[in-house]
Parts: sequence; C-alpha cells; structure tokens
Amino acid sequence: MKTKVHGLFAIVMLAALTGCGGVKFSSAFSAAAQVNGGQNPTQQTNTPAAPACVLSNSDYTLDEQLQDFEIVSQTNVDFGFNLLSGLINAFGLNIQTKSGQMTMVFTLHPTLAPENVAANSTGTASMSSNSFSFNLGIWQIGVNASYFYQTPLSTLTGNTIKNGLSNLRSNFNANNSASSAAWSTHVVWADNNAGQYVIPDGSIAGIHLNDQFAFYNVQYLWQGAPCESNLITAKRTTLLPVALATVVQVDPNSAVLQITARNTDDPIALGAQVVPSSLPTPVGVNVRVLSNSVQIGNITGSSLPVQAGTPSVDLNSYLSAQTQTFLSSYNWYPRN
Repeated sequence: MKTKVHGLFAIVMLAALTGCGGVKFSSAFSAAAQVNGGQNPTQQTNTPAAPACVLSNSDYTLDEQLQDFEIVSQTNVDFGFNLLSGLINAFGLNIQTKSGQMTMVFTLHPTLAPENVAANSTGTASMSSNSFSFNLGIWQIGVNASYFYQTPLSTLTGNTIKNGLSNLRSNFNANNSASSAAWSTHVVWADNNAGQYVIPDGSIAGIHLNDQFAFYNVQYLWQGAPCESNLITAKRTTLLPVALATVVQVDPNSAVLQITARNTDDPIALGAQVVPSSLPTPVGVNVRVLSNSVQIGNITGSSLPVQAGTPSVDLNSYLSAQTQTFLSSYNWYPRN
C-alpha cells in the first residue's frame, strides 16, 4: 500500500548540523539517540535504533604514514629519513636546500569497520633546484605555521598528498564494485508523524533540493559489542524501500527530507539507510556523483629528526590540514 504523508517539522537539531567545513556531529547525534531509548518521542518501530556511533561517525577514516622525507643541501648532504633505505640524518637549524623528495602511504578504512581496508595507495613527489632552492629554517616550522606555507616545503607535501589521494581514488574505484561502493547515508533525526527526516549530509556532499532518496530500515550486525567491534553489515529488513522522500531543505552539512510515498506503514528508525533514488542533473551534466565523508585518523612518521638543541618539528598538523583541503578534489569531503 502506498500513501502520501505530509507535514511541518521544526527541527531543533538543525543549528547543530549546519555550517561549513569539517563538523563534529557526535554530541548532537548521540544526544538524539538517547531520546526515548534511541527513538524520538513520535517514533515507534520494531526495528532497533542504531547505536550512537552509527549516527555520529564519518563514512571513512584515512590513515597516513610518512615513509620518506629527504632534503638535499647545496653541499649534497642528505637530511631527513627514509624508512626503506634506513637513512636518518637530523636536520640542523638552517639548511640551504637543493632538492627534496617525499613518500606517503594512505589507507582508507570504513569508520565502523576499521579492520577492513577500502583502498590504499602511495603518494610521491619531488622538487629540483629550480623550484626548491631556499634557506630552510627547520626550527621555524614547529613554531610558525605561516612560515611553513610560504616555503616550497608546503608545495612538496601538498603535491605528495594530492598524488596519494589521486591514486587512492583510483584504487577505491578499482577495488569496490558499483554496489558495494554505492553512496548511502542514514537518518539521524526523525518525525514519523510529520514524515520528515534529517540526514547528516548536505550541499558539501553534493545534495540538491528536490533530490529523491529511498529509505530502508536496517539491522546493524557486529562482530562483537556494538561500536566496540567491526561492523559486519547493515542488513535491510525489507526487499523494497520503506518509503521514498524528497529533499526540501539543504544546508552545508545536513538535509531535510519529506516523505512522498510509502511501500509499508513501518515507521522509519534512527539509523535507517538512505540511498539516492533520483538525482536530477542540470543541463549539460550527464551524471551526478555524491561525495562520502572522511575523517583524518592516525598520521605517523611525521616527526622530523632534528639535531640536539633544535626545537622538535612535527608535520602532523600541516599534513592533516592539507589533506582536508584537497579531499574535495577526489570526491570526498572532510568531517571531524
């Protein structure tokens, strides 16, 4: 039986969901999951609400490892390290550089299944004397962010990251079938009486007004305790979607959907799976592809060897910031 449901819904959560750039959702969505034992007061369903970790996490987590970071001075002395060759030569206070090279390893995991690998890649970059000749005050990198971004060093790290993300996207597309890599999100707030729902993805993910989505209630199956073990799968409870809905409001990091048709009378649970049904394309565009959210996980090997008496230097914050900046060029977007 198909019926249409319409209504108005004032979403008190929306202020917590809007905004630009990476947004931390855990507090707002975890609180939503605690209402009435995981449902909001208007919601009654036999499908258990998803654990709070499902409502608050990104789609994927990206780990990075710096394997090789070498700078050659004008006197042909190698500084830095290479985990494969065993090179370790501490940086001094100032180096007149001649060339540089860098290698990073990238590993993408489903955030709720960290034991699984969705894709991996290596990113490399090198710069010659034509573009890498400058006086490197290595100690300033640790205390002055503006100094780092003014040097060719930031170009070297940026080029390495972009190469790694490009290779990561290629590996992701090659290793994941269209069905397993299909874009999906989930319900984080629901008013079943009004037939309106909020998802934690908006214009940054590529969602537009009037986009249409299908809803499926799901059971989250874990290897052990929920949120403390690997997620095995989100098992749909019905073959056909419970309902179809249209986007009626879009913000940078969230969207409100209004039910337009139902296949069953089952209420839609928090954590219900939401997949695209129809994404209208502007004139001249053949297909629209939505972006997945990615949070930066562990960045290892980013602490540079320095001589005694020189302040420690860690590239972690720079690598993280540059990765978040470049993600959107490869059909991902950052979420904290």
